[in-house]
Amino acid sequence: GPTMEPTAYAKLATRGDVLPPFYIEDKHVKERNDGVPTVIEIMLGRSPPSAPGTGLQVESYSADFKIGARMKISKTHAKIFWNIEKECFMIKSVCKNAVRVNGITYAGSVDSASGAECVLQSQACIEIADSSAIYFLLPKAKQPSMPKPKHTYEQLVNQVLGPDEKLTIAEITTRIQDRHPYYKGDSVCVSFSTSLKSTMNGKSKSFVRVSEVDASSGKKNTYFKRNHEEPSTNSTAPAAGGVGASAFPGISASVPATETVAAEAAEGGGRKTHWLLTCLEAPKKKKKKEKRKKESKKERHRDNRGGRGRGEENPTRC
Repeated sequence: GPTMEPTAYAKLATRGDVLPPFYIEDKHVKERNDGVPTVIEIMLGRSPPSAPGTGLQVESYSADFKIGARMKISKTHAKIFWNIEKECFMIKSVCKNAVRVNGITYAGSVDSASGAECVLQSQACIEIADSSAIYFLLPKAKQPSMPKPKHTYEQLVNQVLGPDEKLTIAEITTRIQDRHPYYKGDSVCVSFSTSLKSTMNGKSKSFVRVSEVDASSGKKNTYFKRNHEEPSTNSTAPAAGGVGASAFPGISASVPATETVAAEAAEGGGRKTHWLLTCLEAPKKKKKKEKRKKESKKERHRDNRGGRGRGEENPTRC
C-alpha cells in the first residue's frame, strides 16, 4: 500500500525525489504558548563534503535540511519560519546570497538578519543557488461538504452587484465567495473564476464593461455594471390586457382579453406583432386554412366524379 506520511506542519520535496522529502514537525517547534506553537524554524543549507571512496561525511553542518554540496550554497543559506502575527510560513535568506520563490528574487544581507522575507503558500517553488527546485507543501485541510448553489452565474452576480454599482471582476468574485463559501473550495475555485470571467466578458448581455483611468495612479481599470437596457432574464413575460403568461395553459381564460389586446396593438401600429394576440389568433388562423383547403379538395373531387358519372366528356388537353 501507499507509504504513510508523518503528521507535520509542512513538507519540502523535489520532483522525482532528487532529495529525500523533509518534514517540518514538532521537533522544530522552538517555543509554545499554552501548548500552541509560536516559534517554528528550520534552516536550509549546504551538505557537508564526503570522504573519497567512503561516502562518510567529514564535517557536520548545522542546517536542518541539507539541499546540496555545491559551494554556491551557504552552510546556512535560508530560514523557513512561522510568522505568528500573519499566521503563515515565511522564508528569508540568512546570508549575503539571495533566494528565489516562484521566480522572484529576494535579496540576502551581510548581517544575515535583514534579508527580504517572502510568504510561502502551498506549492511555492524555492530555488537556492543552483540546487534542485524545492516545493513547499502544506497539508490539505478537509473541506466540509457544501451543497452547490442552484443559481446561474448571472443570478449570482445580480445578488452582489447593486443596480447603480460598478465592481471589478475580482471584487465580484470575492463577494460571491463570501456569500456562497462553496466557491472557495480548492476543487471549484479555479473553474468558477474562469467561468465567471467568461460570463462577464461577453456571454451575458445583462452586464456592460466600463473602462476608467485612475487619476492618481494613471492605471486603467475595468469595471462591470448592470445593463439597464437589457431585460432581466429572471423576469416573466409582461401582462397584456389583464392577462399574463401564466394564463396561456388555459386559453379559454385568455379569450375575453382579446379585444383589449387588439385595441392596444392597433394603437401601436400593428396588431399582428403583439406576442399575446399572435398566440391567441394562431389556432384560429390554422383552423380556417385547413377548413378552406379541405373544402377546395372536396369541390374538385365532386366535380370530377360528377362529370364522369353523367357521361360528360372530359376537357380536351392541348
